Amino acid sequence: MEIILLKDVRSGKRRLGNIGDIVKVANGYARYLFSKGMACFATQAARAEVEVRRAELEKQAADELRLAQVQGEKLAGLTLKISQKAGMSGVLFGSVTKDMIVKSLKDQGFTVEKSKVSIPEGLLKRVGDHTVQIELHADVVVDLSVSVLGEAA
Repeated sequence: MEIILLKDVRSGKRRLGNIGDIVKVANGYARYLFSKGMACFATQAARAEVEVRRAELEKQAADELRLAQVQGEKLAGLTLKISQKAGMSGVLFGSVTKDMIVKSLKDQGFTVEKSKVSIPEGLLKRVGDHTVQIELHADVVVDLSVSVLGEAA
């Protein structure tokens, strides 16, 4: 299906396209992009409208990028401290989840969606310092330090 991108879109680690690009994608992926407001059908009327609105859309995308960069600078030096019950060997009873990280960030005054948090090791199951990634924008990914503290069981 041919669609017009209304935002810069990254699919996995590769870039699908920029604002105003006409790309071919699978029907299911197109529906996903439509629901997020990132694309529209590639009709003649839509093509003409996007050309007219291209400057406005690019300015909006640049503003979003700038806000993400500012938030990224604030997050870059932050270390989250999360306490969790642990055994004598430092293995947690349970794990530190994305929800816990998002809640801790919210307590610090940052709003981040759970889907934007990436834990490279999968789950944090040990006491110690770990690094997680926060994707604030397609072009802004911040490494965040999470210090997991063990509590006596």
